[in-house]
Amino acid sequence: MTPSLKFIWTICLSGLACFILLFIKIQWQTTDFVIQISSIHNNNYFSSSSSISDEKFITYLPHSGLHNQRIALINAMVLAKQLNRTLIMPELNMGRANYWRESKKLERQLSECPLRATINKAAVGHGTSCSGYSRYVPSTVSNVFDLSALAPLGIRVTQRYNMGLDYFERVYGASPSDMVYIRDSSRFSYRIYDHRNNTMDIKNFEQRIDIEDLQARSEKIMVFGSLFSSFRLALEKPEWVWLWDHLFTEVAFHHPTVIQQSLDIIGRLGGPGQFVSVHVRTGDGVFKHVMDQTFEQVRSRLSSNMDNNDLAVNDTTLSLDTLDSLESIQDPTGRLDACLRLQPLNPFISKTNSTLNPRLRLIYMATDAPDPRRTLHLLYTEFPCLFSLSDFPDVITNTLSATALSPFVEDQQPSRLGPLLFPLIDAEVASHGSAFVGTAKSTFSKYISYRNNRFLNFYPIPKEL
Repeated sequence: MTPSLKFIWTICLSGLACFILLFIKIQWQTTDFVIQISSIHNNNYFSSSSSISDEKFITYLPHSGLHNQRIALINAMVLAKQLNRTLIMPELNMGRANYWRESKKLERQLSECPLRATINKAAVGHGTSCSGYSRYVPSTVSNVFDLSALAPLGIRVTQRYNMGLDYFERVYGASPSDMVYIRDSSRFSYRIYDHRNNTMDIKNFEQRIDIEDLQARSEKIMVFGSLFSSFRLALEKPEWVWLWDHLFTEVAFHHPTVIQQSLDIIGRLGGPGQFVSVHVRTGDGVFKHVMDQTFEQVRSRLSSNMDNNDLAVNDTTLSLDTLDSLESIQDPTGRLDACLRLQPLNPFISKTNSTLNPRLRLIYMATDAPDPRRTLHLLYTEFPCLFSLSDFPDVITNTLSATALSPFVEDQQPSRLGPLLFPLIDAEVASHGSAFVGTAKSTFSKYISYRNNRFLNFYPIPKEL
């Protein structure tokens, strides 16, 4: 029986309709689109299609200064553990901070701008889309931070070696359907909660994401925008609170030059726990505007007994002869020797007095102030036994000759890399003080404080020797 013309047309049209639907589906899968999460309404942070893979990964887009990058890294480590995914660690920027941008723009900048800066500095100048990347210096995470705490905790990590847009396709064979993006249109787009019944305040974040919704995703690679902020993760369960605190304490600087030069300074200061440490941030943003308040807070704390074992001294009268004698010593090395002889709790130096006025205590100051003896001269006048990195010129020289930090850039000059290590040395030395006074709201101070608490927990300072 010969098919009718009407039947043939029906078959052809049905086939054409199936082809069109299949084409639309394929196009739909290769384009970002919004999906709805059961606990999130009207959100545009998740975009993906669906695919299954044996090993699953998470990653994120880095931005801002080194300590802010470290906070984002630790947040990502906690998420990796919660989601049972391997963390693809993006490269660290050891140079001048690149600022936050909404995730698609930041993704493009990280892919293009560091390469442009290497080829042509003018291509990243003021007014260009790459403005702010002229001093971008990439490094692997393990070259800067100690990651030895991760394996015992079951946290899996791997290093991302460039920020190209095609990286996941080239290295992991990922197609668009293998990717899920948690986009951020503002710096504080989303806060991630460790369980649905967590009622912690959302703070200044715009949207809530529950960890259960992230755990339900089956895509091979989950890409977050910004993960910066100490409040990014709303952690209520004790195991997650402990993990975040533990990582914040243990993921510390461990570059060989940093450790070597820090130990040199600590030894000259009489050893670990034989000095007080402070951090005074002055250089940029809000810290520059509140410098007077910071100065007064630090001065006030240093003038008190501070309720620490080695600082619980009697209120003694400052000898003007002693003060004049110290101020007459202009050479930092000579003054340090004189100050060491005054300290009552140094086991390596014979003690001439059992109590000490707070103004004569030995102090190490970490600071971003240029020429601190000039710009912070009032602190040096009030506390003649105050020292900073600039008082150890040989350490500066040795650091400037440090070998390359990064496998990403082949023609690095030591003079370019060395200065990037100075803040790391400051932090390491300051973390070994018997007490620490920081700058309010500084992530650098927060890092030192955690490390200092770790040091004091491992090596408590005795009241008496």
